[in-house]
Amino acid sequence: MKTAIRTPIVEAIRSVIQGGGGGPVSPVPLFYWKGQYSLAATTGTDPTFTRATAATFEDFEGLIKTVESSEPRFQGARRVENALAKFTHPTWASTGGGYSTNTTASAGVTDPDGGNNAVTVLATGASGVYRTFSSNSTMHVFVGQLLKHSIWVRRRTGTGTVFLTNANNGYSPATDDITSNLTSSWQRFTTTGATVVVHAYVGIRLTTSGDAVDIAFSQPEIVTGQTNQNPSEYVSTGVGTGPELIINGDFSNGTANWSASNTTLAVVDGECRVTFNTTSTFSGASQQITNLTIGKKYVVECVVRAGTYTGQIAMNIGGVTGIPIVTNPTVNTLLSFSFVPTVNSITFQAIGWTTAPVVGQTFFFDNFSVKEASHGANVDGVQYFNTLNANTVTSNVVTEAVGSPLTRANTQFGDLQGVASTDHFSTPNVVTTWGELDIRARAQVDSIPNSYAFLSYKAQIFFLALQPSGATQRLWFTASGNIGNISLNSAVFPTSQLGVRNWYRSTYNPATGDVKFFTADGNLEAPAISDYVQHGPTQNSGVGAIVVNTGNFTAGSFGTSINYPFDGDIYRSQVYNEIDGTTPVVDFTAGSYVSGSTLVSSTSGETWTLQGNASIFQPPVDESGPFGYLAEKASTNIVTYSQDLSGTGWNLGTGTTLSATLYPAPDGSTTANLVDSTTLAGFLYKSITTSGSSSLTLSYWARADTPHTMGVYIYDDVAGYHRGTQLLTGSWKRYSLSVTAGASYTFLQIAFEEQSIGEVYLWGIQLETSTYPTSYIPTTTTAVTRNADVLIAGDMVTDAAGSAYAEASSIWSTNNATAFALGRDYAGRIFYSTNTLPSTYFKTYDGSSAVTSVTGASYQNRPASMAATWGNNLTVYLDGVGSAASAYDGTMGAGNLAIGTSNSAGAEWNGTVREVKIFNSELTAEEVGDL
Repeated sequence: MKTAIRTPIVEAIRSVIQGGGGGPVSPVPLFYWKGQYSLAATTGTDPTFTRATAATFEDFEGLIKTVESSEPRFQGARRVENALAKFTHPTWASTGGGYSTNTTASAGVTDPDGGNNAVTVLATGASGVYRTFSSNSTMHVFVGQLLKHSIWVRRRTGTGTVFLTNANNGYSPATDDITSNLTSSWQRFTTTGATVVVHAYVGIRLTTSGDAVDIAFSQPEIVTGQTNQNPSEYVSTGVGTGPELIINGDFSNGTANWSASNTTLAVVDGECRVTFNTTSTFSGASQQITNLTIGKKYVVECVVRAGTYTGQIAMNIGGVTGIPIVTNPTVNTLLSFSFVPTVNSITFQAIGWTTAPVVGQTFFFDNFSVKEASHGANVDGVQYFNTLNANTVTSNVVTEAVGSPLTRANTQFGDLQGVASTDHFSTPNVVTTWGELDIRARAQVDSIPNSYAFLSYKAQIFFLALQPSGATQRLWFTASGNIGNISLNSAVFPTSQLGVRNWYRSTYNPATGDVKFFTADGNLEAPAISDYVQHGPTQNSGVGAIVVNTGNFTAGSFGTSINYPFDGDIYRSQVYNEIDGTTPVVDFTAGSYVSGSTLVSSTSGETWTLQGNASIFQPPVDESGPFGYLAEKASTNIVTYSQDLSGTGWNLGTGTTLSATLYPAPDGSTTANLVDSTTLAGFLYKSITTSGSSSLTLSYWARADTPHTMGVYIYDDVAGYHRGTQLLTGSWKRYSLSVTAGASYTFLQIAFEEQSIGEVYLWGIQLETSTYPTSYIPTTTTAVTRNADVLIAGDMVTDAAGSAYAEASSIWSTNNATAFALGRDYAGRIFYSTNTLPSTYFKTYDGSSAVTSVTGASYQNRPASMAATWGNNLTVYLDGVGSAASAYDGTMGAGNLAIGTSNSAGAEWNGTVREVKIFNSELTAEEVGDL
């Protein structure tokens, strides 16, 4: 059930040793750090990350996610946060709010992983247990978000009804009845979810006195905006996952690092025996830890056992309350708890507690452990994944599965807005015979503005579409045969299919005339035939062969009809000429798209053309997975109320109104604003008082249901107006305007001007002192600063000879004047870029200022392979192409290796870095190419 953090060493070594065919292989690096979803290094010591503020990044679905302070960002990865780490109540509480508080809970029950982390809930009436937390900015759980609660449950006694609860602003008695699926075996259950209002409550409620259930591994999770809203992998809280900070925690090297307090310490059979020399309580053994990080969560564990001392044994940490205590443990007993230090150095103790000992009495302790609870993400309860969430849910029961790796092939989709007559995807006819017909489409339909949403269509021959039927929908299949048109509808779906990713399917057998309709879970990338469930009865409109013609196939439209534009996302649109076929004859798959106006299907080979404003959504994921670790400079958003355009300081111009309703935003929350201009040149503006700066960048997200042009401007009282225009479409997109303002202005004004009558959605307004936009910084009443990302590895760079490799990308076309992808200190710029030739140019630079550089294809939003070698010469490579060699002076700076920054002077990279490898030899051009 739990996911391992570190890749096995053998697999890692195999992954970095390249070559083949009997030829030489590349040397194994001194340091190898993948950098796509974890801070863990495969070879060498894990790097350390710091950033004292929260930040945002773009995940694999294009959602803007907020991360904790001290948490690195992995652009394009899937971030999972167990909100339990932020609960205000550290333990389960019995039900309140009008329910009897007669529930008891006992610890020490075996959990699904074989540990003792489960709890038994025993009811003596209609009662249960719950946990609650408040929505606030620290937790990154906001009002309006959808919260789901998953938890492992098994029945212990009784047969009464059991509910999972998941409510907002109050403890709800019954939201999800799990009784019919509850057994004596562990299963993971989930609620259907509830929208956060002020507080969120999650728990379990029993209805019959004497009934009991065991519960374990609770995970409240925000799923707003995610395509797969099923529970993710379980991410533990309060579990040590970082490196061990205690020396001799297992006493393999004696007790040299421990101090005795009124006691004598000795190692007996691998345990530390503590013998009391006085009758004083609080006597025992202690060790000081000096390398704690303030604000992080640490997990402390220790095994204790009574010898001749029959009193209480405890762990004690200075300044920390709630320490665990056990009385006269005759067998080894685990004491465990977590804490967040407020100082860097703390003394840890294993002591006798409150009960005065007798001189000569003993107790034992072993396996003392202090670890950071980080899951590779540096914070407790958060983990990044480079795989899809493949979990499915049936009747509240979660079936867990490991998803396929995140790649371009499974994260891209066709994006259609339902507003223009020509928006669709098309390919010429490639089929000459039709024995049977099997149409399958994976899509999310957001609305059906004009009666039908076409999933697959062949000109005048057949189609499969979603058709509204009152408040719900049904599938509609039509085919032309030699007996005339066959036009049949499925049964009405029990709930609306709008906004839900789903597989839709219809089959037609010309020999029998049978037509069947099916659906399958849209979270499956490629359902097996057995995954499809027939929807409604088999229908029949007569026997007849399918007509053959040369008309185009299209996805997302009724040919080029102006009547039925598609609004939503199309992932696949497949046509088979045999029922239950395994090889489609036509297959629109957006995962094949790289750039341009066409794509070649990865399965059936035909060329699809993007028509009109049809586009392919491309997240920060390529064929290798997430783009990688995101490094940025510090920046401040000086625009207050960046998401609330009704907030103080925002003003509406003539003919402009602001809707009171909030809409789905790029972060999945319901915080976007709708601005409506009823006259030409309507506008929204804000004035800002600030000191002068020459470089300013305004950035914002915008979209419009009807594509049209919007103007923006920055005005300063010295240089005047700086204007820009953007053509808005139906998809959220971040736009920016960078200007050189007057050097000594005293105020700014930013405005959004409508240049045609219509509605515009706006979100995430940001103005910063920069030549380019950085990641979004939310604000409310005051300006907010995001600190720089600092990632430091060890000092493994050898001056005599060495090589470095990384895959790096820039986010925007401009950068810092000097931006380090890898650096040692400011002189040791292993490779870096400048803003003079953005995105195609970078350099390496040795300690005596020798510089060599190379140009090549743009690495904007593309992780390009970069390498530098030094020894006999100084050479730099981009995509395997090397520069002219320069003289090397024998030094590559000094100190630790910094990733995405300098070890001593900033120069942050404004982009992603991954696949970092450091070697102690000067690789040849051939060896660099093998990397």
